[in-house]
Amino acid sequence: ACLQADPEAECKLDVAAKQEPRFGSSLLQLSLQPTTSKAEEGVQQLALVVLKKYVKEHWHESSRRFQEPVVQETEKACIKQQILLGLSSPSSKVRVAVGMVVAAIAEFDFPLHWPGLLEALVGGIKDRGNMHLVDGSLRCLDMLSQDIDERQLTQVVPVLM
Repeated sequence: ACLQADPEAECKLDVAAKQEPRFGSSLLQLSLQPTTSKAEEGVQQLALVVLKKYVKEHWHESSRRFQEPVVQETEKACIKQQILLGLSSPSSKVRVAVGMVVAAIAEFDFPLHWPGLLEALVGGIKDRGNMHLVDGSLRCLDMLSQDIDERQLTQVVPVLM
Protein backbone atom coordinates (compact mmCIF):
# COMPACT_ATOMS: atom_id res chain seq x y z
CA ALA A 1 0.00 0.00 0.00
CA CYS A 2 1.19 3.49 -0.79
CA LEU A 3 1.22 6.04 1.98
CA GLN A 4 0.38 9.59 1.04
CA ALA A 5 1.05 12.72 3.05
CA ASP A 6 -1.92 13.94 5.04
CA PRO A 7 -1.65 17.73 5.48
CA GLU A 8 -4.15 17.71 8.36
CA ALA A 9 -2.21 15.04 10.24
CA GLU A 10 1.07 16.91 9.64
CA CYS A 11 -0.51 20.08 11.00
CA LYS A 12 -1.62 18.23 14.14
CA LEU A 13 1.92 16.88 14.63
CA ASP A 14 3.36 20.39 14.25
CA VAL A 15 0.93 21.72 16.87
CA ALA A 16 1.80 18.86 19.24
CA ALA A 17 5.52 19.52 18.78
CA LYS A 18 5.02 23.15 19.75
CA GLN A 19 2.74 22.51 22.73
CA GLU A 20 4.17 19.36 24.32
CA PRO A 21 7.59 20.04 25.92
CA ARG A 22 8.46 16.31 26.00
CA PHE A 23 7.26 15.54 22.49
CA GLY A 24 10.63 14.17 21.34
CA SER A 25 11.05 11.94 24.40
CA SER A 26 7.53 10.60 23.93
CA LEU A 27 8.27 9.70 20.32
CA LEU A 28 11.51 8.04 21.37
CA GLN A 29 9.83 5.98 24.10
CA LEU A 30 7.25 4.81 21.57
CA SER A 31 10.01 3.74 19.19
CA LEU A 32 11.94 1.82 21.86
CA GLN A 33 9.03 -0.36 23.03
CA PRO A 34 9.37 -4.08 22.32
CA THR A 35 7.20 -5.16 19.39
CA THR A 36 5.26 -8.31 18.67
CA SER A 37 3.98 -7.49 15.18
CA LYS A 38 4.91 -5.82 11.90
CA ALA A 39 2.26 -3.17 12.61
CA GLU A 40 4.00 -2.20 15.84
CA GLU A 41 7.32 -2.11 14.00
CA GLY A 42 5.69 0.29 11.52
CA VAL A 43 4.57 2.51 14.41
CA GLN A 44 8.17 2.55 15.69
CA GLN A 45 9.46 3.57 12.27
CA LEU A 46 6.86 6.31 11.97
CA ALA A 47 7.71 7.64 15.43
CA LEU A 48 11.38 7.82 14.41
CA VAL A 49 10.60 9.58 11.12
CA VAL A 50 8.58 12.16 13.05
CA LEU A 51 11.39 12.45 15.64
CA LYS A 52 13.93 13.12 12.89
CA LYS A 53 11.67 15.85 11.48
CA TYR A 54 11.27 17.26 15.00
CA VAL A 55 15.06 17.34 15.46
CA LYS A 56 15.63 19.10 12.14
CA GLU A 57 12.99 21.73 12.92
CA HIS A 58 13.36 22.31 16.66
CA TRP A 59 16.79 21.13 17.87
CA HIS A 60 18.85 24.22 17.13
CA GLU A 61 18.25 27.76 15.90
CA SER A 62 20.97 27.37 13.25
CA SER A 63 18.91 24.82 11.33
CA ARG A 64 17.72 26.10 7.97
CA ARG A 65 14.37 24.43 8.79
CA PHE A 66 14.16 25.82 12.34
CA GLN A 67 10.77 26.54 13.87
CA GLU A 68 9.99 27.69 17.39
CA PRO A 69 10.18 26.41 20.06
CA VAL A 70 13.71 25.13 20.47
CA VAL A 71 14.02 21.80 22.32
CA GLN A 72 14.93 22.33 25.98
CA GLU A 73 18.41 21.21 27.07
CA THR A 74 17.00 18.66 29.53
CA GLU A 75 14.91 17.14 26.75
CA LYS A 76 17.95 17.00 24.45
CA ALA A 77 19.99 15.24 27.13
CA CYS A 78 17.23 12.71 27.73
CA ILE A 79 16.93 11.91 24.03
CA LYS A 80 20.68 11.61 23.51
CA GLN A 81 20.97 9.36 26.58
CA GLN A 82 18.37 6.90 25.27
CA ILE A 83 18.45 7.04 21.44
CA LEU A 84 21.44 4.73 21.07
CA LEU A 85 19.44 1.92 22.72
CA GLY A 86 17.47 1.70 19.47
CA LEU A 87 20.58 0.63 17.57
CA SER A 88 20.13 -2.85 19.05
CA SER A 89 16.53 -3.25 17.84
CA PRO A 90 15.74 -6.62 16.28
CA SER A 91 14.30 -4.69 13.30
CA SER A 92 16.85 -3.52 10.73
CA LYS A 93 14.38 -0.85 9.60
CA VAL A 94 14.17 0.56 13.11
CA ARG A 95 17.98 0.46 13.47
CA VAL A 96 18.34 2.48 10.25
CA ALA A 97 15.71 4.99 11.39
CA VAL A 98 17.48 5.37 14.75
CA GLY A 99 20.75 5.97 12.88
CA MET A 100 19.07 8.71 10.86
CA VAL A 101 17.87 10.43 14.05
CA VAL A 102 21.35 10.13 15.59
CA ALA A 103 22.88 11.66 12.44
CA ALA A 104 20.34 14.51 12.55
CA ILE A 105 21.21 15.27 16.18
CA ALA A 106 24.94 14.93 15.53
CA GLU A 107 24.69 17.57 12.81
CA PHE A 108 24.10 20.10 15.59
CA ASP A 109 25.65 18.53 18.70
CA PHE A 110 28.69 16.52 17.64
CA PRO A 111 31.36 16.71 18.91
CA LEU A 112 31.00 19.61 21.34
CA HIS A 113 27.64 18.73 22.89
CA TRP A 114 27.81 14.96 22.38
CA PRO A 115 31.42 14.05 23.13
CA GLY A 116 30.87 10.36 23.87
CA LEU A 117 28.96 9.55 20.70
CA LEU A 118 31.81 8.00 18.72
CA GLU A 119 33.07 6.00 21.67
CA ALA A 120 29.56 4.60 22.18
CA LEU A 121 29.26 3.63 18.51
CA VAL A 122 32.71 2.00 18.45
CA GLY A 123 31.79 0.16 21.65
CA GLY A 124 28.63 -1.09 19.94
CA ILE A 125 30.65 -2.32 16.98
CA LYS A 126 32.94 -4.27 19.33
CA ASP A 127 30.02 -5.90 21.20
CA ARG A 128 30.19 -9.35 19.60
CA GLY A 129 27.41 -10.60 21.90
CA ASN A 130 24.76 -8.47 20.20
CA MET A 131 24.87 -8.60 16.42
CA HIS A 132 21.90 -6.22 16.13
CA LEU A 133 23.91 -3.61 18.04
CA VAL A 134 26.98 -4.25 15.88
CA ASP A 135 24.90 -3.76 12.72
CA GLY A 136 23.08 -0.70 14.08
CA SER A 137 26.30 0.93 15.26
CA LEU A 138 28.04 0.31 11.92
CA ARG A 139 25.11 1.72 9.94
CA CYS A 140 24.94 4.76 12.21
CA LEU A 141 28.68 5.37 11.93
CA ASP A 142 28.34 5.16 8.14
CA MET A 143 25.60 7.83 8.20
CA LEU A 144 27.69 10.06 10.47
CA SER A 145 30.79 9.68 8.30
CA GLN A 146 28.95 11.23 5.37
CA ASP A 147 28.55 14.47 7.31
CA ILE A 148 31.90 14.72 9.11
CA ASP A 149 33.87 17.84 8.22
CA GLU A 150 37.59 18.58 8.63
CA ARG A 151 37.03 20.18 12.04
CA GLN A 152 35.43 17.00 13.36
CA LEU A 153 37.86 14.64 11.63
CA THR A 154 40.62 15.35 14.16
CA GLN A 155 38.39 13.95 16.89
CA VAL A 156 37.09 11.00 14.90
CA VAL A 157 40.34 9.41 13.76
CA PRO A 158 41.84 8.72 17.24
CA VAL A 159 38.63 6.98 18.37
CA LEU A 160 38.54 4.76 15.30
CA MET A 161 42.23 3.84 15.41
